[in-house]
Amino acid sequence: MSQAHRLWQLLIAPRIAWQQIACEPQTTRELYARHVLPLAAIGPACSFIGMSLIGIDVPRLGHYRVPLPSGLAHALVSYGLTLFAVFVLAKLIDAFSAHFSARPDAMQAIKLSAYAATPAWLGGLFHLLPALSLLATAAGLYSLYLLYLGLPPLMQAPPGQAGRYAAAVIIAAIVLALVVGAVAGSLLQLPSDALHDLQV
Repeated sequence: MSQAHRLWQLLIAPRIAWQQIACEPQTTRELYARHVLPLAAIGPACSFIGMSLIGIDVPRLGHYRVPLPSGLAHALVSYGLTLFAVFVLAKLIDAFSAHFSARPDAMQAIKLSAYAATPAWLGGLFHLLPALSLLATAAGLYSLYLLYLGLPPLMQAPPGQAGRYAAAVIIAAIVLALVVGAVAGSLLQLPSDALHDLQV
């Protein structure tokens, strides 16, 4: 299956996509090379362009561009932490499985972690225009929904435990995303008014 078709299927027919992904033989190296590395770069790259090259309009401050060194550092750290977060979430998915009567499987867990992030990564395109950042947040919420849908077919979570298993995994994913955002965001050099505007 082509990469474009897989991405489209995850967005419009996720249940079918998960059934196919569950049956596909794949290695972590292949998954990172083909899917994780290119897609995870979208958000950091677009954030750099949007904040440092295009700039943002801040009330009482006017048009502001994040300094290039700060913007680049933010993008690189965000990218590196995102790659690591995919691995950490997969480890947690696998570790949680025994507590919810699911089947431990490290490869299925990394596939779930990586493919569920697809909408969030594609939503990173909205960071080209910081005013559209709320749409990127909506894409991230759809990724959480994909996690919920993917647990039963990939980790063999029984119906009676799938909801609680999904809740634990989703909480872990949110915490990881907040940590990545906080660490990378600490590298941005913004005046206080601009920082407040971005957080709102």
